[in-house]
Amino acid sequence: MTRTREVTVVRWVSRERRARISAGVAQWFSPQGWHLNDQIIGVAAAVLAISVFLPWYKAGVRIGNSTLNAQLLQPRGTASGLIVHPFLWALFGLAVLQFVVLVARYARSRRPRTIPGYGPFMLVTSAICFVLAITAFVEKPHTWYGNPVLGGPFQINVGWDYGAVVAVIATVATLVVAWTVLRDPAAR
Repeated sequence: MTRTREVTVVRWVSRERRARISAGVAQWFSPQGWHLNDQIIGVAAAVLAISVFLPWYKAGVRIGNSTLNAQLLQPRGTASGLIVHPFLWALFGLAVLQFVVLVARYARSRRPRTIPGYGPFMLVTSAICFVLAITAFVEKPHTWYGNPVLGGPFQINVGWDYGAVVAVIATVATLVVAWTVLRDPAAR
């Protein structure tokens, strides 16, 4: 007769240690004390970084000139921005970089640190993100998994999905706020 032993894979952290860890994290990362402009840029940068993984494009089938539309099942009817446009990895990287700079600006204190070139950096990275998002938004795929978009009695119509709209809104928000930060010395 063999005995089976349960092996604990995860060891739970004690309450005291969890309290010390959360206090340490709160000391390093506390967006409640950030300026409103930095909060908007931080939220928009996080949303932008996530948006590249969301569905950007959707495809449907239309039969001839009828008004009947159907969702594609195989291949799938939606595609993320990264599947269609690999250059959106740059958009993801810039959004993460913006967020990291914001966290570094407020690390270990409630007051923002003065980072040389902070305003121009945020404006330039926001402008590049805007150009990348608009380019990916405008450049819809011409084929859908190798199937032509137009032709025959069945037409595959490619349109935008919510990921593209979210990304464009987030880039516009970061661009407007970054422009405000650059123009307003008190916001730096």
